[in-house]
Amino acid sequence: MRISSEIVVAAIIFFFMMVVLAFNLYLYAKWHLRSALRAHSRPRFDFTAIDIDPLRVPDHGLEAAVLQSLRVTVYRATDFKEGIECAICLSQLTDGEVARLLPKCGHGFHLDCIDMWFCSHSTCPLCRRPIGTNPNVQPMSGLPTIHA
Repeated sequence: MRISSEIVVAAIIFFFMMVVLAFNLYLYAKWHLRSALRAHSRPRFDFTAIDIDPLRVPDHGLEAAVLQSLRVTVYRATDFKEGIECAICLSQLTDGEVARLLPKCGHGFHLDCIDMWFCSHSTCPLCRRPIGTNPNVQPMSGLPTIHA
């Protein structure tokens, strides 16, 4: 059995192409790993909202004194036409449940739910307004206030 010169030339070209392909894969892997290592060693700049907006409210819990100054009341369905749904636990308040009404926005929540929220947040869960006592805000009339 004789190997023709055409088969030898084809085999040489095939092996040459394989060597070129292997060399290109080696260069690609080397470049990819080097760029990945450089990306990890570079300092990263994190542009957050606090860099842009200095008036942003920090996301830490509400101070204990402010929390104690917020109004606590016993919920009565007759005082609210549409009722109140606690946005934290997603259930309706029922008659006799202890609720906390926020002074600036008037939103109401179960006492336990909103107090747990205020452990890590300082804004209303619904409208995201900052919480705090404001002497200009008049409390809603007709609701008994419980001092906790």
